[in-house]
Amino acid sequence: MQTIQTVAPATPIVTLEEAKLFAIIDIDDDDTIIQTMIDTASNYVEQYTNRQMINATFELINDSFIQDMVIPKGKIQSIVSVEYMDENEVYQTLPTTEYYLYGEYDRYKIHFNDIPSHKEDMRAVKITFIAGYGTVDDVPAGIKSYIKIKVKDLYEYRDLIEDFNKFVMPKSHIDCLLNMYRIQPI
Repeated sequence: MQTIQTVAPATPIVTLEEAKLFAIIDIDDDDTIIQTMIDTASNYVEQYTNRQMINATFELINDSFIQDMVIPKGKIQSIVSVEYMDENEVYQTLPTTEYYLYGEYDRYKIHFNDIPSHKEDMRAVKITFIAGYGTVDDVPAGIKSYIKIKVKDLYEYRDLIEDFNKFVMPKSHIDCLLNMYRIQPI
């Protein structure tokens, strides 16, 4: 199973201005590095919680249909389409009457009424869906606070970190802010 983001969120979870205001940074010289810190903290939040914060579009690709297939991202807004590869390697769209989405303990699943025959291929099933809380205003305050705190910490210790794009977020006492939003991995 592979999940690929095909349309990125339209806005960041926390803006540069919000992060600088929280961290009490009043110079513009480090804006590029602060933006990288925001991106690093935001990516960590989404990976750790298994949730998409701001709406984005994804494709889930699998080698077959699985009854009650788990969608590996949280807060599913909608299923755009379910496609399967026929024996001629042409994608066919499954009618919306043949499946439905339901949530169970913060995990979203697709139930298929009838599973169509499809080609044996690593890309046999393609599900396009939109995930996210919605807009930046819908993202829980605890998540936004976590990102701001992490950016402030990263900025204070920036001389000790060589490359923020490859930086792995260390666990700290504020990680408990994220625990209530975490969907356990499959």
